[in-house]
Order: sequence, then C-alpha cells, then structure tokens
Amino acid sequence: MIIVLSCPRMGTTFYCEKIAKEKNYECLYEYFPDSYLNADGIRTTIGVKRQWKAKGKYLEQNTKNVIKIFPFHLTDGPDKSLLKKLKKIPEVEFHLLLRKNLYEAIESNYIVDITNNPFKNYTKEMFIPYDYDTVNNYIFKYLSMIMFLKEIKQELSKENNIKLFFSETFFSKNKKQKRKVNLEKPLNIPKFKIDDNLNIILNDKILKREDINLYYNKYYSVSNKLENLKLKYFKESENYTYIDDFKNWKD
Repeated sequence: MIIVLSCPRMGTTFYCEKIAKEKNYECLYEYFPDSYLNADGIRTTIGVKRQWKAKGKYLEQNTKNVIKIFPFHLTDGPDKSLLKKLKKIPEVEFHLLLRKNLYEAIESNYIVDITNNPFKNYTKEMFIPYDYDTVNNYIFKYLSMIMFLKEIKQELSKENNIKLFFSETFFSKNKKQKRKVNLEKPLNIPKFKIDDNLNIILNDKILKREDINLYYNKYYSVSNKLENLKLKYFKESENYTYIDDFKNWKD
C-alpha cells in the first residue's frame, strides 16, 4: 500500500493515479473523508466514525492500493490513532508530496473553495471576490499543515519509511491547464517557499511556528465570510457556461 501525505491543491489526484497505474494498484483517492453524501444527497458527518472503521478493515484485507491523507484527517478526524494504525499495515509506504510554490497552492485552494469546483472551467473568466481575513485564514491553514507534515516526516524518517516528492517535478512534464479567473483584487499572499527539509522560507528566513501564529492566527475561523464570498461569486457567474473538456486538469 502507498499512502500519500499532502495538502489540498498539490497535485495528489494526478500523483495517486500515476502511482496506481504504474503498480497496478487500486486508486482510492481521499479515502477517509470528513463527511459524505447520504441517500438523500445531503452532505453529513453522521456515521463518519462508523465509515472510517469499515474503511480501515478494507485496507487491512486489501493492501494493493493508493490513498491520500491530508493533515486534517489526522488531527480532526474521528480516529486520532489513524496514522499509528496505518503504519502497522504490512509493506506500507508513505510518500510525502508537496508543492514548493505555496503561493500557487493557496491561491488554487481559495478559488476552488469559492467556486465549489475543482476541475471544470467556464467559457469566460470567473469572477473571484476578495476578502482579506479569508485569504489570511488560508495562509495560516497551509503554513500550519506544512508544519504538521514536517513533524510527521521526522517521525516516519526514524523508521526509514517515507519518501519526499515535489509536485513541480511531475507538472514540469505534464502541462497544467490554467482556468480563466478574474480576481477582484490580487490575493495578498507572500511568496512562501518550501525547501527539501520542509522549512517554510520567506525572504530568505526560515519561519518558526511562533512567526505563523503571530502574523496569521488572528484571522483563523472566518468560515462565515467564505460563505458570503461564495454567494457573491455565484451571483456573478449564474449565466456562465461550463466547459466540459477539463478532465485532465490537475492543478
């Protein structure tokens, strides 16, 4: 089994499909969701713990697969011992996939969450509204996730059971399709970079957790503003037409 540890908008879908095809494994994507659609088509968290337990049993019995896990699955999911259990699966491999250019990942996640649309494109530019606090919320979320993954890497490295990859390596050989966006304002995201040791670098300085908390923690938990941004977006885009040929868009 191969477990891909990463963050949203870092090329995990493309990477999981690539590895699964090479090894003839089953690709299970984001296997441990924090919610799901019930029989009425309504998203709910009811029964997620029971689903996770059943999914865990499936992995124990079927090890030729690829799954991806994000930090919030481990920190906020119903089973806080998930990583410990996954480590016990025979011949399990952990792949850490990250995007060196954090600016692109954060911008992509912001746009996708507002549009509720990770893959499709419009025939005209999508209007993306801007909110300062919400953008900073995303920055804090991503920097915190990278810090967490760095700790996981250090833990798994003691057992020589993790490999580090950067998505730019794969995207350089597979051209990304860019969606047309019209940002209300340029997203004020600093040019963060990640080095091979998973240090977050800004202006040649390695950031510490206290730096992140000092500058961005005060903006956390502004989900109500995100909902307002979605409403503003859909009001502008209600007459747009989807392009349906973006099946290979993996950014």
